[in-house]
Amino acid sequence: MFCPKCGTENKDTATFCKECGAQLRQVPGPVLSAGLPASLSGGIARQRRRGWPISGIGALLALICFFLPWITVSCGGARVLEVSGQELAAGSTFYGEKVFGYPQLWVTLLVPLICLIIVGVAYSKGNMSRGGAVGQIVLTGAGLIPILTTFLDLTSQSGSDEWISEGLVTVSTKIGLWGTFLGYLGIVAGAILDLQAGSRMERTTREVEAKREIACSECGTANPLDAKFCKHCGANLPSTEE
Repeated sequence: MFCPKCGTENKDTATFCKECGAQLRQVPGPVLSAGLPASLSGGIARQRRRGWPISGIGALLALICFFLPWITVSCGGARVLEVSGQELAAGSTFYGEKVFGYPQLWVTLLVPLICLIIVGVAYSKGNMSRGGAVGQIVLTGAGLIPILTTFLDLTSQSGSDEWISEGLVTVSTKIGLWGTFLGYLGIVAGAILDLQAGSRMERTTREVEAKREIACSECGTANPLDAKFCKHCGANLPSTEE
């Protein structure tokens, strides 16, 4: 079939001209992956399974939960002190005395802030880089260490405190702490999804290059190397000229 606009010859199955991008025939409906070669289906899967929105939601949840109650101290069944992650880090006043104060917990607040920046960059580019995904996983591990060391210290203090060891005073965890853990889990889950999607795209790209074709980043369709527009969805294709 020849393009009515520029005269370039295209395959009979092409929907858009490979040279000028003009529409050659009506698109019957939404572009689906069913008609694509199996080796190229990862291109569409990559578009649909981006994990950075999950990471962003997880980071935002962890950020909010840092300021919600993490632990509650009760005496004789009555609540006497409720402490957020921020108060655990900065210290809280109880009957005129400063209690707690674990400055390492500020790292737990810093981690979701950095992850949100990484997600913002991914949003602006439309894709999460491998370095960004790996960085989020490493940051999450770094943010969990201060939480674990803090509660190990609190546990050791509880064992040496006569009031707590005899059950007169109890310390219980609250929604803020568990919400922080859940947010961190969301960051890691999103990063893993991004890594998997990136691996699929790299594998697809290698397969396409071996066939001397170029894959459309929008729909995953294989196009000739000299094509400027995708024959299936009409999207712009990167130039392959040296």
